[in-house]
Amino acid sequence: MSFQSQEKDRIIEEYKRELMEKHCVTDPKDAVQRIIEKFRTDDDPRILIVTDMLLTGFDAPILQVMYLDKPLKGHRLLQAVARVNRPYRGVKEYGLVIDFIGIFDELEKAFAMYESEDLKGAVFDVEEVLQDFRGRLQRLLQLVGPRPLTASDEELFRQVKLRAESLARDKSLEREFTENYHVLRRLYELIAPKLTTEEREEYKWLSDIYTFYIKNFTRASHEEELAGKYYKKTIEAISRSLEVIEKEAVFTPITIDREFFEEFIHKREISDEEKASALIMGLSRFKLYFSRDPIYLSVADKVEALLEEWRMKLKTSLELYEEAKKLWKKIYALREEQAKLRFGSREYLIYRTLVDAGFKETRAVEITKQLMEEIGDKASVQGWSSNPKLVHEVEKVIALRILREAHKAGFTLDKARKLVELLVERVKLVEPGE
Repeated sequence: MSFQSQEKDRIIEEYKRELMEKHCVTDPKDAVQRIIEKFRTDDDPRILIVTDMLLTGFDAPILQVMYLDKPLKGHRLLQAVARVNRPYRGVKEYGLVIDFIGIFDELEKAFAMYESEDLKGAVFDVEEVLQDFRGRLQRLLQLVGPRPLTASDEELFRQVKLRAESLARDKSLEREFTENYHVLRRLYELIAPKLTTEEREEYKWLSDIYTFYIKNFTRASHEEELAGKYYKKTIEAISRSLEVIEKEAVFTPITIDREFFEEFIHKREISDEEKASALIMGLSRFKLYFSRDPIYLSVADKVEALLEEWRMKLKTSLELYEEAKKLWKKIYALREEQAKLRFGSREYLIYRTLVDAGFKETRAVEITKQLMEEIGDKASVQGWSSNPKLVHEVEKVIALRILREAHKAGFTLDKARKLVELLVERVKLVEPGE
């Protein structure tokens, strides 16, 4: 990808022409800039081969490994190392420099140009990184226990689930585990080929626990989204038990119908403790992935309370199981009510908000239909909730209708105003077409 503008060699000129045609530009320098930008942001190209380029002013998250086969000295050598060694948003801990010609003698001389404290920690031998990884691996295994010997993926999954539940119920343990695992994961991307088979298996075990925990007990952060792109070795390492986890992850009141639920709770081969665990996991996923669903919003307080009782171990497994069972049945009753009324998400959200506030069901249906007619043309505009003018018009319509109806129903003015605020807030949650 490197050339000099004065070169007139036929092959070089042909290459430049092809480059310009491929990237739809009239200057080869513009084509090079497009390649650099694609390297920085896209999955292709994966490798750049350059000479005397990109030593300054260039940074890319993907730039994790540099192969050096040309002598560099002084500040230019430090610039080269710096390009690959910059951390990135919690997903990149180090860069890796593969030295083909022995530049590290020159690196010592380059460091001598600066105060030692200024460059402390700038370069590590891979063996030091490996020792760091092994130390953290052992610490994490002390926290959750080593990978057990199991006869099946299902049994391994059960063990993963138990460890993840322990994290969710102990904030101190959860914090220490996740903080150490985040560093371990970044290190793994660099030194995976140097690990023993046993170390890789233990890393898979920890990754399964972490993955289950993230999927079931916490919203994925921006770092987790980036991890899917930049932690290729970790994604490859996660064991086949993850397939079981993925199947389990669909066990929510939204994705599991009442018939399956009834069969599940009547299975004699499953203990009440295991049933309670499965139902609570389902509610936790319901909260994480369907938090704007009108049915979830109707039972949100009860779900939160039950999850807190579970985390704090305030009730026995049998008590938790009975409460979770009642809550799932309530959720199914709400789903059936929505289907019977033939209400979409926004309509049902308005209806349930009115019923929960104290309106009789028949009157709540009438008010819901009236409100939908009055705000429909405004709230059906894509992105309306970000348009101050449309939001004000919707607020005005809701306020006029609800204050009048609340007065007839004998609500206090304060209660009526709070209901207006809640309805406006909830109407904004549902996008047009949902």
